[in-house]
Amino acid sequence: DKSVYRRNETLIILIQNLSNETFTFGDSVYGSYFEKWGGKSWKFYTGIIGLQVITTLSPDEKARITYKLAEKPFSPGKYRIVSKGWIEHEEKTIRIWGYAEFTVL
Repeated sequence: DKSVYRRNETLIILIQNLSNETFTFGDSVYGSYFEKWGGKSWKFYTGIIGLQVITTLSPDEKARITYKLAEKPFSPGKYRIVSKGWIEHEEKTIRIWGYAEFTVL
């Protein structure tokens, strides 16, 4: 919902399906996790705890997740929230993912 946060603020994550296909995810948090910029590449930082259930997102559907940036110490730096799932298209599984970057001061 914004590009700069302070520690202990709540991050609002909006996941939106802009395609004509139904997205499928392996958990209730839409396959979401955080990565931190290491200067040369993105590195896994922490996951988001969710139920291990198949979750779908229909075309034009939106989902919202809230996450307090204190659950693991978010030191100042550049982060991104990543969401990974898949679509079934013509009997093939196609991996899909998206992300949004933000900074913690």
